[in-house]
Amino acid sequence: MSLALLRSTSSRDLRSRLRGSLRTGLRLANPPSAESDSKGGVSFMKAETIKIEPKIVLKGKSVDMTKKKTSTNSLAIIVGIALTILAGIGTGYALSRSKVKGVTVTKSGAKRIETEKVVGLLDATFKDEAEGILREGGIDGEGTHHLERDGGPSQNVYLTSSVVALDDYLNKKVKVWGETNTAQEAGWLMDVGKLELLE
Repeated sequence: MSLALLRSTSSRDLRSRLRGSLRTGLRLANPPSAESDSKGGVSFMKAETIKIEPKIVLKGKSVDMTKKKTSTNSLAIIVGIALTILAGIGTGYALSRSKVKGVTVTKSGAKRIETEKVVGLLDATFKDEAEGILREGGIDGEGTHHLERDGGPSQNVYLTSSVVALDDYLNKKVKVWGETNTAQEAGWLMDVGKLELLE
């Protein structure tokens, strides 16, 4: 009587465990089995490791959660790379179209600077410099502009420049760097390569 009770208990336990796992949507990799002992026919539960594999059931379709979504991941990577490339191209185009002040390199290889206060070439060979109020006009065809300095007209520096737009700085106090040229009438004739706005 006790043997029959033990056998029915283990079978019931086995069935309820299997039903419970099916209800939750989990599959048992190695379901437990009942074995008979050779001494007297008593049934014992065999202890086995239970491996649970997650599955989700959606509208009658079983989805295995252990499979990787490689197609979705690779598509996302490709789209991300394409967007990065397009953003880089767009940024480069926008920067090339805008007039950014700063240091640029001319076709001849000279570095050109253009900021709020300094404009011209960054050239260490400019040996000469002068400071004064920039005025329009040269002397007897020499120079397009001149710097008015203390001491009267004999102290004026007459200027030409193919690099700096001198008209943009008329009637302002400036400092100029350049190269002195020989002149017939002007006391000092300078080809301006760089200008700094002082006031």
